[in-house]
Amino acid sequence: MRVYLILCCLLSFVTQNFAQKSPDRPSEDEVLLEKAFIEASREKILGNYQEAISRYELIVKQDNNNDVAYYELTRLYILLEQYDQAIIQIERAVELKNSEEQYIQLYASLLEKQGNYKKAADIFNTLVEANPQKESLYYDLSYFLTKSGELDQAIKVYTTLEKRIGIRPKASIDKHKIYVNQGKYKKAIYELEKLATAYPKEAEYSAAVAKLHEQTGRLDKARTWYDKVLEISPNHPEANIFMADIFLVEQKDTMQYLKALSSLFSAPEQSVDKKLDAIRPLIQSAEESNNEQQLYLLTQLAQKISVAHSNNNEAHLMYGKLLFRQHQYTAAAQAFNKSTALEKNNIATWELLLEAYLYSGQTNALLKTSKNIMEMYPNHAVGYYFYAMANYRKAEYKTSIDAAKDAVFMAASIPELQGKIYSILGRSYNGIGNQTAAEKTFKDAMAVLADNPDVLSGYAHYLANQKLRLDDASKMAKKAVNLLPNNATHQTAYAWVLHQKGNYEDAKKWFEKALKNGGNEYPETLEKYGDTLYQLKDAENALAYWKLARTKGATSASLNKKITTKQLDPR
Repeated sequence: MRVYLILCCLLSFVTQNFAQKSPDRPSEDEVLLEKAFIEASREKILGNYQEAISRYELIVKQDNNNDVAYYELTRLYILLEQYDQAIIQIERAVELKNSEEQYIQLYASLLEKQGNYKKAADIFNTLVEANPQKESLYYDLSYFLTKSGELDQAIKVYTTLEKRIGIRPKASIDKHKIYVNQGKYKKAIYELEKLATAYPKEAEYSAAVAKLHEQTGRLDKARTWYDKVLEISPNHPEANIFMADIFLVEQKDTMQYLKALSSLFSAPEQSVDKKLDAIRPLIQSAEESNNEQQLYLLTQLAQKISVAHSNNNEAHLMYGKLLFRQHQYTAAAQAFNKSTALEKNNIATWELLLEAYLYSGQTNALLKTSKNIMEMYPNHAVGYYFYAMANYRKAEYKTSIDAAKDAVFMAASIPELQGKIYSILGRSYNGIGNQTAAEKTFKDAMAVLADNPDVLSGYAHYLANQKLRLDDASKMAKKAVNLLPNNATHQTAYAWVLHQKGNYEDAKKWFEKALKNGGNEYPETLEKYGDTLYQLKDAENALAYWKLARTKGATSASLNKKITTKQLDPR
C-alpha cells in the first residue's frame, strides 16, 4: 500500500511537470517519457538501483534537458557510493537549472566530500547573487569560503549579511571564531561584545565575552562582563566560579572560595565537568598540606556534585576517594558502588570498592564482589587477593591460600600488591597451623614490602600467635596502626600482641577500636576479644563473643571447646 501511494504521488508530480511543459494535450513521446519516469522511480523505491539507473539513463537519452532525471541519477549513484558518477550527473542538473537550491546543496555536499571547497563556494556565491534575500545561503557560502582558507572573504559575506538584516547570533559567533583562528583577538572580542549588546538578555553571549577577556588576561573587563551575566542569570556556573576565584586570587582565602561554591554545586543544570575541574586542584593541595578543614569542605562539595549529578561516575568516584581519605569506609564503599554501576570497566575503581569493603568490615560484600572481579579479570591479581582476604576473614583458610597462591604470581611486577598477598598467605598458613610456611611467607612479604601496614600487622599477628619476639611484634603492629588508622585488621593485630604480652586492659581498648571499625564482622577479632574479656574476669561477655565469632563463620576446635567449657582454652 505504501509503495502504491508513493507511486501515485510520483505520477502526480510527473503529470504536473509535463502539464507545465505542454499546455496542450501531451504528445505520444511525452506520454511514453512520463511512463518511463514512473517505472524508473518504481525500481528505485523497490531497491533495484541498477535497474533504476538504466531506466533514468534511457530518459536522459531521449530528453537531454530533463534536470529531474539527472538529479535522481545523482541520488542513486550516491546510494551506490559511486561519487564520481554522482558528480557528473549533478553538474548536468545544475547546468540545466542553476537556480534550484536543492540541486546546489547536493552538488556542494559532493564537492565537500572531494575536498573541493573553492568550487562549492563559487556555486553558492552564484546562488547568493540570485537570491540575496535568503539568509541561509550566506551561512553556506561563508562556510565553504572558510573551509577553502578564504577567511577574509568569509568575514565580508557575514558583514554583507549583517548590513542587510542586522546582527544575527550565528553570523557573529562564526565571525568571532574566524578572528580567533586568525589571532585577531581584539576583533574577536568586538564581535562578541556587539552580539551581547544586541541581545542583552542572553547570558551566554555576555559570558562568552567575559570568558575571552579572562583567557586573554583582561581580568578587570572579565569581571565587568561576569557581573552583567549574574544580573541576567544569578546561578550562572562560570560567572559564579570566576567570582569565587576572587577569594583565591585577590584574598588568598581558600575557605571562603569553597563556601562561595556551595550553592552553585547543588544545581544539577550546571556543568558537572566544570565543578569537578574547579575542585580537583584544591583536593590535591589539601591532601598535600594535610589540611583536614579544607578536605571536610571539599568532601561536602563533592557530595553535592554526586547528588546533583547522580548519573556521573566521576562525581561518585571523587566523593568516594575523599571519604576513603578520611577513613569513612562504609560511605566510601557506597560511593564507589555507584561509580562502578555507571562504569563497569575500570579496574582501579573496583579495587577501591574492594578496599572500602575490606576496611569497613563488609566481608560478605567483599567475598561476592571479589569473586565477580576474578571472573571479569581472570588474569588480574586484585580480585584473587581480595578473595583470599575475604575467605581469611571468614576463617576459610584453605580457600584463602589457594587464591593467594594464584595472586602471588600474577602480581610479580607489582611489589606493593605482591607484599600484601604474601601477608595474607602467611596469615592463612598460620590459620591452618602451618607455622613453617607462615614464617617463610612473612619473610618473603617483608623482603618485598617491609614498611607496608598490611605486611607489618600480618607478621606481628603471626609472631603474637607463636608468642615469639613480642617486643618486635609490638613495634610492627604499632607502626601499622599509625600508618593506617581506623583499620580493624591492624588494630586487631596490635590488640592481640598486647594480649599476648599480658597487657589485657590496653588490648581490650584496641579490640574495641577494631570492633567499631568493622571488626564486629571478623570471626578472629570477635574470638580474640572474647579471650581478652575472659582474662579480665568477664566470662559472661567472653562467652557471648565466642558464640558471635562462631555465627560469623569461625569453626576451629579450640573455639568450640571454649564455648562448651565456658573457659579459655590454654595455648
